[in-house]
Amino acid sequence: DFGTDEQPWEEGRKVLLKYYGDKDVFMRATTILQNVSLPDDLFAGIRFFETAIESQSENNCIAIECPSLTLKTIVSSMEKKMYRQDQEHLDRYLRKIRKVCRMIGDSLNYLHRQGVVHGQLVLDSCGKFDDGWKLTDLVGVQRSGKAIPISRLSSSAPPESVSFSGPKGQTRPSQHETITASSAIDIWAFGKLMYEVLVGKDLIPFDPSDELDGHQRYLFMLGRWSKSNLKDVVTEVEASSIGTLAADLISHCLCPRPDLRPKTMDEILSHPYWDTSSSKRIKMTSSKKHSTARKRRFRV
Repeated sequence: DFGTDEQPWEEGRKVLLKYYGDKDVFMRATTILQNVSLPDDLFAGIRFFETAIESQSENNCIAIECPSLTLKTIVSSMEKKMYRQDQEHLDRYLRKIRKVCRMIGDSLNYLHRQGVVHGQLVLDSCGKFDDGWKLTDLVGVQRSGKAIPISRLSSSAPPESVSFSGPKGQTRPSQHETITASSAIDIWAFGKLMYEVLVGKDLIPFDPSDELDGHQRYLFMLGRWSKSNLKDVVTEVEASSIGTLAADLISHCLCPRPDLRPKTMDEILSHPYWDTSSSKRIKMTSSKKHSTARKRRFRV
């Protein structure tokens, strides 16, 4: 029960409790969060406190506000309701998603300005609460420039997290145990998330029924991500009746090289896609014309 500061047991909300018996583990997980002020309108509420369970010694505890639903739920239900076969419903969905993605962008921008990288931006990390959509999964954020474990990034890991080894023609992909935390990681994840909520499918397919080989195939495709994949992204986004502005924004976030992605979330949030008056679907038949237009809209 989350409650309020004055009366913590009244008007409570559903929370997730995490207990830490080891003080050092608790401090590693929460030190950054305890030293950064997180606005309530952008991030799920978090409280830190000590508690004793029966006869045990005191434990450190985190109470994390739980959302009523997540973006993953929304995307799944959209497919079940076949919104893409109903233009009116699709347009309504796209309008709402633009607002939610903007909120996520504002949240990432706030973290990056504090020198903090989220590192686990996935559909389940974006939740709806009584007072709006917020970014969640904050335990485990890292300071920019510090090592962040691949286990934190999970499915939001970018191409630079993968390396290849072995003789020519028999190379196998593997992920580094850690990579350096930077805004480029979150920007890749933001582009991936936008693609998945707008197109309605995974950026890189993964078959959970074939865990071993499926994981290797996923890493191979991630590590070999290229300009050819970006062309496919642009084609699929435009084919989903979303428009060239969204395709332009997403494809820049998903550049294979981190140094070619937008440098900051400010740059992303200034893109004309967010302007509702200019985000109407734009028809372009010439790929050359589209390429020229992209260069004008978004310099990276």
